[in-house]
Amino acid sequence: MLKNQSFPSLSEKNLENNVIFMQDGAPPHWGRILKNSQEEVIHYSVILDCFHKSALSQLMSNHDVLIFMPTGSGKSLCYQLPAVLKPGVCVVFSPLLALINDQVSHLKALKINAESLNSRLTPTERRRIIEDLKSPAPSIKLLYVTPEMACTDNFQSIVRTLHKNNLLSYFVVDEAHCVSYWDFHTYNDERLKQYELYKNYTEDYVCMRVSEYKSPNVHYMQIKEIF
Repeated sequence: MLKNQSFPSLSEKNLENNVIFMQDGAPPHWGRILKNSQEEVIHYSVILDCFHKSALSQLMSNHDVLIFMPTGSGKSLCYQLPAVLKPGVCVVFSPLLALINDQVSHLKALKINAESLNSRLTPTERRRIIEDLKSPAPSIKLLYVTPEMACTDNFQSIVRTLHKNNLLSYFVVDEAHCVSYWDFHTYNDERLKQYELYKNYTEDYVCMRVSEYKSPNVHYMQIKEIF
């Protein structure tokens, strides 16, 4: 979703308004929809607490979000749950292929269409994913992309097509502490190029950045240049 657009009304869902999890600015009935989706769609054992609700509220109110949470505390839920409910494709940048595979496998087990673009795909697999993403109505809800794949012409063509068709919901930078300027600059020019691509992709669209909690000083040095 472009930052200057508002999130479509959810009032047509006709859900009761007696469970509101969100803060001011969230769409009507969003809290109830989250509760139902958490229990009936995602089946997470993590219970939404005030931290999750605050992050979800900011995202669904069309604001960029940066969250710091410990491992195992439900960070992924903060972007996976809205992606299931919202029209279009959520693009997730993640630097760790093993983590991507785990996330995609988990979502597919829940009958949620998630895919990964990476260098290990067969030509047939890659073609199937690209054809779906470039179709007028993609079935894929979450697309996980490695930093290397983000630099390819194929991926940039996909982003342009999704943008043209108004089918980009929002971007996610997972493990955001791994994709800061300082980390990329330490490696080589190719890594720095990847960082610049992240900046370009997320400049005009709503973006959630998800980081493991370490210490305020570490995060300040690693994340401050994103904003």
